[in-house]
Amino acid sequence: GVVPKLTARQNVADVVDDPRSAFSEAYRSIRTALQFATDHGVPKSLLITSTRPGEGKSTTALTLARHFAQLGKRVLLIEADLRNPSLHRTLSMSPNGVGLSDLLAGSKLVSALTVAAEVYDQIIIDGPPVLGLADAPILSNAADGTLLVVHAGKTKIKPALLALSEHPARAGGGGLLGAVVRSLPPDRPDDR
Repeated sequence: GVVPKLTARQNVADVVDDPRSAFSEAYRSIRTALQFATDHGVPKSLLITSTRPGEGKSTTALTLARHFAQLGKRVLLIEADLRNPSLHRTLSMSPNGVGLSDLLAGSKLVSALTVAAEVYDQIIIDGPPVLGLADAPILSNAADGTLLVVHAGKTKIKPALLALSEHPARAGGGGLLGAVVRSLPPDRPDDR
């Protein structure tokens, strides 16, 4: 999927809440594409990752979670970027001291996702970047599908290709479903 670049006057919170914005429409299109990603629809648990920090994976995870919830699905959004968490700030929540790291300490991630899959229709995991960290491959193997977020004009080609080649989802695992290209300037339609 392709998500347009926001103008200087726009902020993510406003455009997400505006169903007529090009930003919201782009994520609805991505949600629809995910519904046809496999022969059984959207993978139940979906890892959102990127090559490096700051490429828009948390925004993508949150926005997709909102769009699946708009369909009436019960959605669980998991903050799994333990080194650089941001969703609690975005959602104006204070960390309560109990979270994913408590589950990981007991090596129960797969069983936690299995239990969550019985309660929720969709599980969106905001994961860490792929390059330089071991967490993303582990999460990818635990998830049913993986999306790689790249930032137009910011993500370098070599690191993106390296992330794709080193990502265990390429060899099975969580199934690399595709990529989301974020912040594509509107005057560059030929680059899609």
